[in-house]
Parts: sequence; structure tokens; C-alpha cells
Amino acid sequence: MDAIQGGFTRYTNVEGIDDLKDAIIAKFQRDNALTYERSQILVSAGAKQTLYNLAMAVIDPGDEAIIPPLTGCRIRTWCCWRTDSRHAVAGMAQGYKITPRQLAAAITPQTRLLLLNSPCNPTGAAYTRADLRGLGKCCSSIAHSHRHR
Repeated sequence: MDAIQGGFTRYTNVEGIDDLKDAIIAKFQRDNALTYERSQILVSAGAKQTLYNLAMAVIDPGDEAIIPPLTGCRIRTWCCWRTDSRHAVAGMAQGYKITPRQLAAAITPQTRLLLLNSPCNPTGAAYTRADLRGLGKCCSSIAHSHRHR
């Protein structure tokens, strides 16, 4: 009733209402000593919708996406709507986690998206901080080399 009486009866901003973003910012500052601005916060109804929006915004026909196996069948399908090819480079033998070497081999000039899900459903695979640092260094060095071509 408060919302109706206060006139809060319209669709909200797609990225979330300011009061909620402010509360999230305050939580991260208070509990995690992290500082964010409203423009850095996205509130959604769920990860699937956000990932769908990301895929539709970032991937064009002819682009490639790197998506580990078993990372959400729907996500894989959405990316395939937009791409001519895709890479799935992590297998059961390594716990369904991409290594920096595999990632470097999979990235091409057409790569626009790397989707890591950690922990990953349904496998439970979880990247460690060291795993993520290695992948980050790989992405950074490849991005740097592509800029200087």
C-alpha cells in the first residue's frame, strides 16, 4: 500500500532503482571496504537475464565466445544465436576449469566474450584466486598484443 500511496507504481530503471543501488554500495563499503558508484552497480531479476542481455549486446555474427562446457545450456544457446563458432576448452580431467594455456589457444581476433562461472553448476568446479590471476594475466597479455598489431 505504501508504494501505491507514494506513487511508486511504474516500471523501474532496467539497471535498478537508486535507493537499492545506494544500499548495495553501503553494504560493500561497510562489510567489504569496497567503494563503488551507482554506475557500477547493476540490479537484475537474475543472472540468466543479465547474461542474455550481455550476449545480445556484445556478440555479433562472426564473433566468438569462449564458454566452458556445462556452463548453463541456455547461455551456450544464446551465444550460438549470435556467433558462427564457439570454444569449449575445459574437460572433466582438469575439473572443468580452463587453464591459461587453453584460454590463450582458444582466443582469436574474433573473440568477444569469455564466460567463467565459479562455482559452476552443475559440476561444482570453482576457480581459485591463483587460477583467476593466471587467466587474468593471459587475457591482459593477449589484449595488449592485439592493441599493438
